[in-house]
Formats: sequence, structure tokens, C-alpha cells
Amino acid sequence: MARITKGKPVVNVDYLKEVDMARRDLRLRERRKELSATDLLRLAVYDALTYDRSTGTGGPNGSICTERELGYSTNSGLEEISASLKELQAKYEHITLADVVQLGGIVAVEALGGPTVPFTPGRKDSRASPPQGRIPSASDCTERPGALVAVLERMGLPKCYAVPLSGAHPFGRAWASGHRDGGCDSPWDTSFFRELLAAGKEGAVRSMPVDAAIVQDPELRALVEVYAADEQKWLDDYAEAFKAISEAGCGLAASPLAAPALREPLTWSSSARAREAEKTEAANRRAASHWLEPPQTLWAAGVAAAAMFAGAFYWRKYRRSLKTT
Repeated sequence: MARITKGKPVVNVDYLKEVDMARRDLRLRERRKELSATDLLRLAVYDALTYDRSTGTGGPNGSICTERELGYSTNSGLEEISASLKELQAKYEHITLADVVQLGGIVAVEALGGPTVPFTPGRKDSRASPPQGRIPSASDCTERPGALVAVLERMGLPKCYAVPLSGAHPFGRAWASGHRDGGCDSPWDTSFFRELLAAGKEGAVRSMPVDAAIVQDPELRALVEVYAADEQKWLDDYAEAFKAISEAGCGLAASPLAAPALREPLTWSSSARAREAEKTEAANRRAASHWLEPPQTLWAAGVAAAAMFAGAFYWRKYRRSLKTT
């Protein structure tokens, strides 16, 4: 049974250790296929997007795991992943269910080939479910362009976040594949944005289950064009957007203690691979410069040895001269 933490958790060394252990546990269980990455991501995103800045209700507080909220039509199919995370969280003494849900989303993003999203712990648990209807369905976005944009505005976040979020689960990518529940394992690349632009030219955007506002709004369409040509830009912006929604309304402050434990990539995402390549290149440069040094070192050692030999030779010669006098 889940352990609901009362009040805001104290993020200390013990708490951070549990965060790191939970992260490793989530990663291992996802690799063993005991947890669905797409369900982990959907649970985290749907919990976060319920935030209402004007009332201070909803948001990434773990309430999506309550029986009432799991009964909402948009959350259909999340019962099993919710039960798994409650069971996992119950093993620990400090970490909140809200943090486990969002940490699971971050593990899922990277497991699916997305970017490394920084994680800041300290979310408060809540059993208070927000009103039904705060999460747009696929039909909401196709029938009412701007539905996803409206969600972000309700949260007090930039509308531009709708574009990177639409390129992956559970919006856009999953819906376009015919999986309205967000349960598809499409690769994370820019093909979705290219297809969206092509559909726009043919006047067929409304046939794609995605918020049509992202191609009708000039500002948002410009981002679609950027992402279609630059995958790394999309990955970077997705990480920023995901971090923003996963912290909405939580008042989190990054702890310097968290950096060493949480900076390690969970999988080899494209951004992680790029950083690793830079490290390898730097190491190779250091190694190359190191191997340029031995000739100079050997020359200096040779001179020193010669000097010592000469000194010893003349010292013995001097002592023999003293004996003969």
C-alpha cells in the first residue's frame, strides 16, 4: 500500500539516497519489461497537466494514483502502472509518491530514446483529485484546436511548450499511431514534425489526431519547422518543457546535494551520447599530449644520469689521488 507523506518532504541526504535508489529500481524494472515506459510517461504527464495556477489545485502531486482520479476517462488503463509505483514507493521511508511518479516519467523519457531531463525532488503528496476534464483527449485537440495550448496557459506556462510535447508521448506521436491511450513505442525522432508539415500543405492537419493550433499559430508553426530540421533542438526543448510541467506549482528549489546523485544519465539518449563523445574526445587529446612528453623526459633523465656518472667518476679519481700523496 502506498505511503502518503503529509506535508512538504524534507529533502536531505537520506531523501536523496532514496531518490537515487528509486531511480535505479525504476530503470531496472523498465528494462526487464516489468514496467511499461509509455505508461510511466503517460502517468507522469497526466498527473502534472492537471495544475491550475489560478486556484493552486492539481499538478504533479501523485493524486492521479487515487481510485477516484484513475476512474477519469482520460486515465483509463493506468491502474496497473499506478499500483506498481505505489508498491515501489512503499519500500522507502522518505520519498513521496509524487516524486516517484515524476521520476518514473523521466526514466521513461530516456528509456524511449528521449533526452536526459534534470530531476528536482521535493513534491508534496495529495489525495485531493482535481475536477475531471483538465486533460485533453485526442478528440478534444482535433475538434477544438488550442486545447493543449489552453492547458499550458491554465498552468501558467508558455504556449510554445505545446510543440515539443506534441512530438512525443502521450500527445501527437501516440495519437497519430492510433494509440489513443498513449501506449505506443514509436522512436523519438523528427518524423512526426515532418509529417505534420506535409499534412499542413495538403490541408489534412485535421485528419491527424494532434492539436491543430500548433500549425495554425504562426509562432508555433515556426517551431514545428525548426524541430523538423533539428532533432537536437527538439530534444533539448522537450527536456525543458517536461521539467517545467513536472514541477508546476511545487515551488521546488534545486538542492546542490542532488547534483552528484541525479546527474548520471539513465540511458544512452542522443544528448547523453553527444556528451559522452565530447568526454572521449577530450580524453584522447589528453592521451595524445601525454605521449608527446616521453622524448623530453627521457632526454632530461639521460642528462641527469650522465651528470651523476661523471660526478661519481671524478670523485673516485679524486680519492685515489689522495691515497697516493
